[in-house]
Amino acid sequence: MGRRNYIMDITKHAFEAKRKHFEIKDEDLEKAAQYAIMEANDWRDAAKVLKEENYSRQTCVLLLYSTEIYLKAIFMQKGINITNKENKKQFGHNIYNMYEKLDDSEKNRIKSNVDLPVEYTDLAGDRFKEESFEKMLEFVSNDFVNLRYNYEKYVNGEPIYVFIGFILAVNENCQKLAESIINQK
Repeated sequence: MGRRNYIMDITKHAFEAKRKHFEIKDEDLEKAAQYAIMEANDWRDAAKVLKEENYSRQTCVLLLYSTEIYLKAIFMQKGINITNKENKKQFGHNIYNMYEKLDDSEKNRIKSNVDLPVEYTDLAGDRFKEESFEKMLEFVSNDFVNLRYNYEKYVNGEPIYVFIGFILAVNENCQKLAESIINQK
């Protein structure tokens, strides 16, 4: 199967699944977490294909989505039902908010091996350097939404930043953490 077909199949599957929203039963959380990790791995693989083709913004969108799913899998493994009405809003797309709900040892595992500081230049030419992992994660935490709708920001003259190295490292660490929790059971 060609790269383009692979990406199209994953995207089609995701949209079909989204139309059929349901609440996961508490007794099915472990199985759902295992499936979520497989799903996150598929999105991560699709991101790698796009990265090879130098589609950085689209790569980040898929990596952030994959990261979101890994984090949700971690919570499901802890018995937290992210699909019920009480939890759904607090577990939206914001990966920083989910990260903040993790215990310190899990946070440390996600932070490990992430290159800091992150340096960037804005459209005015001003250079910035961010040394805090948490501030950087908070900065990119809504990029799953922002990068999908960047044309709105572009038209309004707002800058778009793409931190693929940072996002990729966070994604890899979330994958390792989620898979290690599944393997412990």
